[in-house]
Amino acid sequence: MTVAGEMAPVALGSISRDALSGYLAISGDGNPVHFDPAVAAIAGLADTPVPGLLAMALMERAVRHWFAGREVGEFQLSFAAPILPDAALVADARPAGTSGGNDLVRVRLLCDGKIAAIGVLSIATGTERA
Repeated sequence: MTVAGEMAPVALGSISRDALSGYLAISGDGNPVHFDPAVAAIAGLADTPVPGLLAMALMERAVRHWFAGREVGEFQLSFAAPILPDAALVADARPAGTSGGNDLVRVRLLCDGKIAAIGVLSIATGTERA
């Protein structure tokens, strides 16, 4: 099975302040920019940003929707803008060719309609998980 055509966007909802607080407590992320509005303001941010790993984990829902049953290889994501609590998040994707026996897929994470992150997924060509 090869990836063909643009994949439908997947609405991921938003990350509430309560969810962000819970994630920070569990993850042990002690970076004050993620929980202290004063530190975020000093960094030039409008609010405390969502950690990149949490945002990337949300993408899993979209990946599972697009590629149910297929083996996901590497997933690289680069952030272009901060993701803020309570912002509407949407993932979209499109095929980007093949490499080393894998389909490549370009993904984007949109935050309130603006590109917040872009990346590439590799999906094993023709493989299905049991």
